[in-house]
Amino acid sequence: MRRSLLLAVLLLATAALSAQIQVNSSHAGAVLALEYDAGRQHLITGGQDGKVKVWNLDSATLRQSIQISHLPVHTIAVHPEQPEIAVVHSDGRRRFSLSVWNWHENRMLFSHNLSEIPLFLDYSPQGSFLVYGQTDFNSLRFLSAQSGRTLPYMRRGFGIVTFATIASSEERIMTYTESDGSIIYWEIVSGRQVQSTTTETGIDKLTLLTNRRFAAGKLDNELVVVDILDGRIRDRYAMNGIDRIMVNHANGDIAVLLRSGRQTEIAYFTFEANRLQRRYRTNPAFPPSVSQVALHGDSLHVAADDGSLFHYRVDSRAGRTLAENRIEPVTGIAATNQTVHISTARSITSIDSDMFGLSEVALDRVQYLDVTSRPNPLRGRVGLSTILYGTAADQRIALWDTTGQNPVITSFDPATALFRELPLDEHRSLRSLHAAEDHLLLLHNNSSLRKIELQSFDTVFSYRTDGMETAVSIDEQTIVIGKSRLNPFDSSLLRIDSQTGETVRIDSDSFLVFDMAWDRSERLLYTLGLQQTATGVRTTLSVHRGTNFQNRRIIHSYEGEDLDARIALDPHSRRVYTSLGREGVVVWDGRRTATLDAVQHVARDLRVVGRHLFAINRDGSVSVWNLRSGEPVMNFFLFTDGQWAVITAEGYYFVSSPQAERHLSFVPSSAREARRRRLQDFRLVLPPRNDNGV
Repeated sequence: MRRSLLLAVLLLATAALSAQIQVNSSHAGAVLALEYDAGRQHLITGGQDGKVKVWNLDSATLRQSIQISHLPVHTIAVHPEQPEIAVVHSDGRRRFSLSVWNWHENRMLFSHNLSEIPLFLDYSPQGSFLVYGQTDFNSLRFLSAQSGRTLPYMRRGFGIVTFATIASSEERIMTYTESDGSIIYWEIVSGRQVQSTTTETGIDKLTLLTNRRFAAGKLDNELVVVDILDGRIRDRYAMNGIDRIMVNHANGDIAVLLRSGRQTEIAYFTFEANRLQRRYRTNPAFPPSVSQVALHGDSLHVAADDGSLFHYRVDSRAGRTLAENRIEPVTGIAATNQTVHISTARSITSIDSDMFGLSEVALDRVQYLDVTSRPNPLRGRVGLSTILYGTAADQRIALWDTTGQNPVITSFDPATALFRELPLDEHRSLRSLHAAEDHLLLLHNNSSLRKIELQSFDTVFSYRTDGMETAVSIDEQTIVIGKSRLNPFDSSLLRIDSQTGETVRIDSDSFLVFDMAWDRSERLLYTLGLQQTATGVRTTLSVHRGTNFQNRRIIHSYEGEDLDARIALDPHSRRVYTSLGREGVVVWDGRRTATLDAVQHVARDLRVVGRHLFAINRDGSVSVWNLRSGEPVMNFFLFTDGQWAVITAEGYYFVSSPQAERHLSFVPSSAREARRRRLQDFRLVLPPRNDNGV
C-alpha cells in the first residue's frame, strides 16, 4: 500500500510544472551585499558563497535562491519596476563579472565582463539602463538594462566619478569627482555639460537625500550635508568611526553606522532648514561581526559574517533573527555496499538504500531508504574513505581529521556500528588518505608519506620529499606522487617503486599537481594541476598514458586557480568527473567533455557510488546525479539541529521527521497555486526496510 502511495505521488510530481521547495537557510559565509526591494517588500542578499537570496519579510522565509556564480557576490542593484537585479561577482583579483537576472524566473538575462569591481552600480529611475563607475579617466559606463549592450553615452573622460545620480526623466546625470570636488550636470545622450560647481574634495560615502537637492557624506571625521546644486556644505557634525551612511526613504531620516573597535552603533539624524539634528543614538545588540546593513521605514536589516540576518526596530536595542545558516556542512563521503556514509563535525550519517546499488533503481521503484546518524568520535573536519580489504561484507570506513590536529585514524564497521582506532605502529597528523586493496597510503604533511599494510597495520614503506600534495597506488608496488615543482629540474609528478625505492620523474607541464585518479583497466592517470601561462595561472585536468605516462593531454581547463576541485572515476563506464571550473560538474568519456545538468550549488568533492555521482557542495549540502542520464536526482541537506531533508529534482521532498519541515518553504508559482497547495502536499513517503531487511 505504501509503495502504491509513493508511486501515485511520484506520478503527480511529473505533472507539477514549477513547484519550488526552498531550504530556509542563509548564506554559507559572509553576506557581502544587502538591498531592500521597497516595491515588493523583499530583502535581497548576496554572499561569499556566490549566491543571491530573496527573502519574504512578512513570513521570514526564503523566496528564491540563485547560484549566481562560484565567485563571491559583492554588489547588487535592484530594478525599480521588474523582478530583476544586477549583480557584480568577483574573486577580487582577476575575474570581474556583472550579470543581470530575472530572480523570479531564476533566469540570467545577460552578463558583462568588467575590469574591476565598480565604484558604484545602479539602475536608472525607470529601469531603462544601468550605470556604473570605474577607476579610470573615462569613468562612467552605461548598459542597456534589457540587452546588456554598451550604450554610447558620456564617452568623453573627465575624471574618476565616485558618486552619480540620474534625474527621474533619465535625461540628465549629476557626477561628483572626489579628487577635485567638481559637481557637474550632464545631458546623458549628447554628453553636453549643462552646469558645474565645486565643493570640498575627498567627500566619501555620498548618499542622496529624499528631496534630491542634498546629499550626506563623510568628510574626514565629520558627517556633512552637501547642496548638490551650488556645492555648499550646509551643515556638518563631528563623528568618529563613520562606516556607512543610509537614507530612510520612508521618512527622510539619515542613519549613520559607526564602528569603534568591537562596538557598533547607529546614530539617526533629521535634516531640516539646512540643519542636522540628531534624533537619537542606539547601541543595538548587534552580532559580533556586522557585514552589511539596510534601512527602510522603522526597520533596520543587519547581516553578519556567518551569514545570519537580523531585524531591528530603529528605536530599539533588541532585534530578532530573520535567517541563519542552518546547514551542517558535510566534510566527507564514502560508501560500503548500498550504503552512503556522510561525515559532519558532529555526526556520521549512513544512508542505506537499494537505489545506491550497482543495479539502477528508479525513484518510483525504491524499496527502502534508511537514514541513521551516530556521534562523530573525532569531531572537527573529518574525511572518509572506504577500506577495500576483504569481501564486500568486511568493508570498513576510515575516518581521519583533515586539519591534521588529531593524528588518530578510526575505522567504522557498518555491520556492528562500532568505531575502533586503527592499531598503527605510529600515529601522526594526517593530510590525506588513499585506500587500495591491501594497503593505505598516508600523506602526513608535505614531506612525509607512508604505506601501511592492512593486515598487520605496519609501515612497509616510507618516503620523504618536499612539496607533496597527493598520492595514488598504481599497482602493488608502484606509487605516483603529485607535488609542487621545487626547481626547474624537478617534476610535479614522481613514480616510486615501494620495494626498491627507485624514483623516476614523470614529465608534466604543471608546476603543482594536487589531485589524481588512476584508471587501472585502461592504465590512464588523470591529474589536476596548476600551469603557468602568459596571462597568469590556469588549472588543468590532464590524462597521462604510456610506460612512464610520458604522453599527456589537457582535456579540460579553467583560467585561474581552483585548488578545491576534485576528480572522480566511474570504474564501470571509465568516465571521469571533475568539479574543475566551479560552473558545473564536467564529464570526460574518453573523447569529449560535457557538463552535467546544473544544480543550484557549486560542487567541490566528488564520489561515484554505484550508479550515482555524489558531490559535496561548497555550501555543505550534497547533490546527486544519475550517471547514466547525467540528470540531477536529489539534493541532501543535514541541519544543525540533527534533522535532514532530501529535495528531489522534480521539486518534492522527504524529511527525517515533521520537525524538519520548519527548514523548508513552499514557493508557489502563482496566486492560484498558493491558494490550492501547501508545503506538505509535496512530501514523499519512502518505505523503510522492515525487520527482515526487505
